[in-house]
Amino acid sequence: MFHTNNPIIKHKAGLLNLAEELGNVSKACQVMGVSRDTFYRYQELVDEGGLEALISKSRRTPNLKNRVDPDTEKKVCEYAIEFPAHGQARTSNELRKRGIFVSGSGVRSIWLRNNLENFKKRLKALEDKVAQEGIILSDEQVAALEKKKQDDEACGEIETAHPGYLGSQDTFYVGTLKGVGRIYQQTFVDTYSKVAFAKLYTTKTPITAADMLNDKVLPFFAEQELPLLRILTDRGTEYCGRVEHHDYQLYLAINDIDHTKTKNYLMGVRNYCPQLSDALMAADFDLAKELAFWFRDRPDGRKMDPEVNHYAHDIKRVLRDELMKAWNMLKTQFEAYMAKPPKRNDFRKNYYTLTTALFGIVDSNEERFNQGLRMQLEFYRGYAQGEAKNTTEEFICDHAVALANLGIHHGLNVTAEFDTLPKGLLIQK
Repeated sequence: MFHTNNPIIKHKAGLLNLAEELGNVSKACQVMGVSRDTFYRYQELVDEGGLEALISKSRRTPNLKNRVDPDTEKKVCEYAIEFPAHGQARTSNELRKRGIFVSGSGVRSIWLRNNLENFKKRLKALEDKVAQEGIILSDEQVAALEKKKQDDEACGEIETAHPGYLGSQDTFYVGTLKGVGRIYQQTFVDTYSKVAFAKLYTTKTPITAADMLNDKVLPFFAEQELPLLRILTDRGTEYCGRVEHHDYQLYLAINDIDHTKTKNYLMGVRNYCPQLSDALMAADFDLAKELAFWFRDRPDGRKMDPEVNHYAHDIKRVLRDELMKAWNMLKTQFEAYMAKPPKRNDFRKNYYTLTTALFGIVDSNEERFNQGLRMQLEFYRGYAQGEAKNTTEEFICDHAVALANLGIHHGLNVTAEFDTLPKGLLIQK
C-alpha cells in the first residue's frame, strides 16, 4: 500500500492501492474512471522511481535568454521601492526617461519574481529596507506609507498599544421572540485586552448604542482608572449621523472619545437596505447619499437575490442623482414584473411593489408612485398582522415611509393612507 499527503499524486496512489485491494486492475480502473494503460504507466513510474515519480515533470524549463539582464531587473526593483505607488505602466514610462527600456509586462514579470507585484508588498519591502538600512524617506514614500496607514484604519486594521486604546462596537441581530419582536445585541470588545461586554435590546438605535457604553463599558474603564480613547464601528445608522441630532455621536463627543468608521466596500444589500431605509425615514438625505456611495457588489462577483440587488442598485442611483441610469434600469425591471406579475405574497412581490413606487419617483409619475406605496402597504399588512403582531414593527412599514419621504423630497404628493404609514414620520411641506 502506498501512502502520501501530496494532493497532486494522491489520486494516482489511490488507484494503485485500490487495484491491490481488489486484486482486479480492470475493476479498479472502472471505479476510478481511468484506462488500464494509465494504470500500468503509473505502476511503471512507481517501480522505477517510487511515489515521487508520479509527480508530473512535463513543465518546460524557463528560457533564461528571454529575461531582462540582471542590471535592469535590479533597477526595476529599486524603482518599485523608491515609488511604491506607481503601477507597471508608469514604472515602465519613468524608467525609459532614465534610459532603461523595459515594457509594462516586463515590469510585471520582474515584480512577480521578486514578490513586489502589488502595492502592499512594495510597501512591505520599503518598510523592511527602512528597518534594515535606516534610509531617509522621500515625500512620495512618506505619502504612500501614510495612505497605507489610513486605509488600514478604515478597514479596521489598527495597532493597539494598551487597554482602552481602541474598542470595537457592533450590533448583531439575535432573533425574534414571540410577543417581543426582534432582539439585537450591542457588543463591545477592547481590542488589546479582549475584554468584551454585551447587552440585549429590542431596537437598533443610537440611544441603545450609547446606553451600552454608559451602562457597562465606561464604568468598567473608570474602575480600572483607564481612559477609553477611540471606538471603531461600521457605518450603521445607530453609529453615524450629525453630532447635534445623533445620540451616539453626542455621547462620544461629551466623553472625548474619537470615532473611527470602517470603509464599507463590502457592504451587502441585506445590511444596506435597512440602513438606507432608516436614513430616509429620518429624512437624513446626506447620510442616505453616503450609504449609497459606499455600496458595491461583492468582490467575488456573486450577488444576493436578484430582486434585492436590483432594488439596491436602483435606489443607489436615485440618491446619487444618476436619474437617467436609474430610469432605464427601473423601466426594464418594471416591464419584466408587468409581463409576469407576482401572484403570491412572496419575496418577489415585495420588491415588485418597491420597484413600482421607486419608478414612479424617477418618472415623476405621482399615480404610479402612490400605487406602489399602496401595494407595499397592502403587502405589509399580512406581515404586521402575523409575524410582527404585538411588536414595534406592527405599526410602521419602514420601506413605505422611506420611499414616501424620498418621493416628497422629489416633489411628489403622498395620497396613500394606511395606519402603517404614519403622517408624523413624513416630511412636512
